Amino acid sequence: MTTQGEARAIGRLLDEHGWRSVTVVSSSYHPARARVLVERCTDAAVAVKAAHPQASVATWAQYIGHELGGLVEAAVQDAC
Repeated sequence: MTTQGEARAIGRLLDEHGWRSVTVVSSSYHPARARVLVERCTDAAVAVKAAHPQASVATWAQYIGHELGGLVEAAVQDAC
């Protein structure tokens, strides 16, 4: 699954169950994009909490590079 796919699934679950809020747990390099995408898929209140994965400096660099690309992509899209 992708973050966008997960956001769509969260939106469907919120609608199906009539939930008015959700807490999304995401890695510490990822909460901004997770919030943007989930908020596009629901009118419910969205809280995001960061988990702190153990990773090497090289792995963190990969995560951050991937995330920057994802943020740019999220910025140019406006649909759930």
